[in-house]
Amino acid sequence: MFTHKVFPLNCGTIIVDKGAVLTCGVGTGEKVAVPMFAFLIRSENGNLLFDAGVDPDDQAFLDLMDENIRVRAEDNLLHRLRNLGMRAEDIDYVFLSHLHFDHSGMLRYFKNARVFIQRQEYGYAINPSPAAAAVYRRHYYDSPGINWQMVDGDTALLPGFKAIATPGHTPGHQSLLMKLAPDSAVIFTGDCVYLEENIEKEIIPGIFVDSTMAMASLQKVKNLATATGARVIFSHSA
Repeated sequence: MFTHKVFPLNCGTIIVDKGAVLTCGVGTGEKVAVPMFAFLIRSENGNLLFDAGVDPDDQAFLDLMDENIRVRAEDNLLHRLRNLGMRAEDIDYVFLSHLHFDHSGMLRYFKNARVFIQRQEYGYAINPSPAAAAVYRRHYYDSPGINWQMVDGDTALLPGFKAIATPGHTPGHQSLLMKLAPDSAVIFTGDCVYLEENIEKEIIPGIFVDSTMAMASLQKVKNLATATGARVIFSHSA
């Protein structure tokens, strides 16, 4: 049995069109305030950070990206960690669901960490398609100072932690399965699933590179949660 403590770290909010972003084609025109979370997981095996938040110093890009993005001083990921008595140097592992700007913004600060990423995601993010290039910031992650641990598909990472390949939102998106006991677990979805509604009604999120893969990944998470009794935690759900 593994002992873990999980802390949600709100890194800002964005106001989106529900049907365009959260639930593909359902609720179009409805404006919803969406949090942008990272998560700190503290365990006997070390401190793991799920995703690396938004870079508040890249304000010109954030303004250009979407005027509805709001990142307050207290939303700085390093500030959130300090409130928990943690420094960037205390993070042993960073698990990146994918490399979009709102999940990799503060990666450069975690120099002591092993950084888990799907090999497919890293390759795509270095040279994304023109249609997807706007949501990637290559200088966030294209650095020799990052201690990359490339992952291929579903892979055991550490005792109690497993990477789950969930492509569709991006070509190499991954989710994280955290085992608590033989019949208890948590799944951190990242962006393959935004809301409980996505799972219950099997509605894919509205942002994807491949809708067929997105649906397969949503169903994979749903089936895995049923099989393991896992609680599902979303990165963009209040």
